[in-house]
Amino acid sequence: MAAKDGSRFLVSTMPVTVIVHLFGVAAMTLMLVWILHFWGGVSLTSDNKERLFNHYGILSCTHF
Repeated sequence: MAAKDGSRFLVSTMPVTVIVHLFGVAAMTLMLVWILHFWGGVSLTSDNKERLFNHYGILSCTHF
């Protein structure tokens, strides 16, 4: 909220940005560990249809 004289409050967004990026890196790391350990890995060419779909979780988590 701006003051009545037109000045603005200058609040640094750096702490929020750092926290959000740390949560993003943690989410990507946990997703990768989960897929590699519990779902049997990632493969672009495989006879196992479930392994072909495992890359979707990684790509959707990284927004590609």
